[in-house]
Amino acid sequence: MPGLSYYTVIYSNQEAFEATLNRAIAANLNLQRLDNSAAFVDVDGIKTKLVLE
Repeated sequence: MPGLSYYTVIYSNQEAFEATLNRAIAANLNLQRLDNSAAFVDVDGIKTKLVLE
């Protein structure tokens, strides 16, 4: 069944970005991290992209 495959959350605040990363790590998500972005896939196969601008 087609549906949502990914979405992007854009942060303008470093603290909020880091807090979200820490929650993802605490939830044992397979977090893929780059300099100003990160991504993980949830249990439904939806990819969440986190971007700090």
